Amino acid sequence: MVPVKSILVPRHCVAQGATGASPMQEQIGEAVGRPETVFFVNAPTGAGKTKVFLDQANKGHSILFIVPTRRLGQALYEEAVSKLGPGRAELWTGDQTQDLLKAGQSLQNIRLNRLKNIQDKEGIIFATPDTLSGLIMRRWSAGNSGLSYIHPDFMVERFSYIVIDEFHLLDERSFSFSCLFALMASGLKRLQPEAAVSKIMFLSATPTSIAPALLKVGVLPEEMTRIDERITQEGRALHGDVVLDMLECPSLMELAETFEEEIQATLQKHQKVLVLFDSLLTLQKAQGDIHQMVHRLKLSADEVLIDSSIDRQRGAQALSSAKIVFSTSTFEQGLTIPDLTFAIIDPGLRPMNFLQRFGRVSRKDVKGHVVLRLPQGRLGHWTSHLQQYPDVLTIEEFSAALAKEEGLHKNFPEQLLDTAVSFGTLSSKAAYAATLYYMVLLDRMRGLEGGAKTMGNAWASFKRIEAHLPEWSKVLYAQMEILKRQGAGRTWVAALKRAVCDLRNIGTGVRIKEGPMWLNIPYAWVAQHTTLLESCPQRVDEKGWYIEASGKISDYFRERSLPPVDEKALNPSNGTYVLRVARKTHVAQEWIKEAEMAKRRVSSDQSIEGLEAAILIVRLTGIFPWESHHGDDPWETQSGSTVL
Repeated sequence: MVPVKSILVPRHCVAQGATGASPMQEQIGEAVGRPETVFFVNAPTGAGKTKVFLDQANKGHSILFIVPTRRLGQALYEEAVSKLGPGRAELWTGDQTQDLLKAGQSLQNIRLNRLKNIQDKEGIIFATPDTLSGLIMRRWSAGNSGLSYIHPDFMVERFSYIVIDEFHLLDERSFSFSCLFALMASGLKRLQPEAAVSKIMFLSATPTSIAPALLKVGVLPEEMTRIDERITQEGRALHGDVVLDMLECPSLMELAETFEEEIQATLQKHQKVLVLFDSLLTLQKAQGDIHQMVHRLKLSADEVLIDSSIDRQRGAQALSSAKIVFSTSTFEQGLTIPDLTFAIIDPGLRPMNFLQRFGRVSRKDVKGHVVLRLPQGRLGHWTSHLQQYPDVLTIEEFSAALAKEEGLHKNFPEQLLDTAVSFGTLSSKAAYAATLYYMVLLDRMRGLEGGAKTMGNAWASFKRIEAHLPEWSKVLYAQMEILKRQGAGRTWVAALKRAVCDLRNIGTGVRIKEGPMWLNIPYAWVAQHTTLLESCPQRVDEKGWYIEASGKISDYFRERSLPPVDEKALNPSNGTYVLRVARKTHVAQEWIKEAEMAKRRVSSDQSIEGLEAAILIVRLTGIFPWESHHGDDPWETQSGSTVL
């Protein structure tokens, strides 16, 4: 273990007005009367970004609060119930849906109840994107027991605020869903300037620049604005003095054992401790050492939370009773651990991840300590510059320095529209992915044939989305028409539409260099399916930080995640090629590479044309079909196999 550097981030506050609200909170409350429809709220951790919306719910406003994870939704829901009282808060997640189904409710009744809650209640609804998208994408029919169509205009007319929390986690795919609300609210306001439409609020302590992508899909500059919280030395304290100690150490548990006396002293003061791992696999392997430490600390099972599950999550009640928490990156995504003053953490793949972790510690006016494990041999790792920082940094200086480490924000001057300090930006695929999402939504709404034109606002919503489709939608439509000429192509397009609607894997991307090839892969996918985070060095170039893989990514698949070999069936007699819908453990670049290889091996003009159409769609949007389940027959049509 080698000490490297210590930095003090001093106590910092926000100003308070006569009502006790900060300037940021006051501006959010006043946003309902402002002409803009899209707001980027940039404020440090602990600033009360969530609390202000609970206050607005208490004032009679209705709020749709979109959260990136079920865990965060559960925690915020329980906080809302305690502050607003029963019946004023709702939780819409896949877990909650499954619980209701197991209790004997039908999916139809669940949808009816959710719609009624939107129509009849003031308060706040916490929802994950996949659950909400499922309601919007549901086909309507006359036999649906009077269930009205939950169209986008209905949503932006019903809620005072639609909040996208932790928006720095948006990737190109999940951006499309959030973009829909921004586009529809802005479009409706243009048509009806006096109408009351939702204010779309993007919240983050580590903002990425998404304004360029919103501009590209049709939101106007004057329809967007920023709300920045200003840090002060006096006022309501957000964090006390926090000391950051950086040490090189082979493993996080070895570092935790070194600080075991401080852990014990922290617990004796009725304060809490967090040990946060970069990798789920590393946490799982460390469980023997964790149990030994827990035994030495003489803690009961209820006083320890080991969050090693990637499935159902324990709720806020377990979190509040735990004295020490061992977890992975799920705890950097907006969760608050009450009375947390000591954390021993891995650095995270990116500076943005680290700043979110750092912000979990010492909320309010208490001192804290963060111990950061630095990887040995850090040359090229983003943490390699930390020892050059001054010994004392204000939170603004600290945040700006970490944003600079991202190495991205300087390339995007448009970012000034939405954030002063950027931790990245979305690629051009975001606008194409959003367009594809709108196209799929329009297809679902076309299913209202014979009834849509009599549904007033639903049909108007359909026409507005159609009018907002960018010019390049014609390119995507043309490629789909080429594919639809064949039965197998129609199967592929249907599977693509299902993939567009799958919003369960929200997260930031990771740049990976595989030989001469560059890949951008969701962080959650990398952590779950590969050992890249543990096995490969991190490097830096003019575009920022990346992982350099030695060999192919498939060489780093975890054994439990390695899919069956994808057999390629080439029929020499007619030149057709079986193009299989990929498994979820594939990435778009791999899909394109295999399809390009297939194109060189076929002789049928129709097959080549179909392959080229599919490749162009995937290349533009980054979205490709995948199997919804693993069947015995890898070529089963139901799972999406396609012959081109």
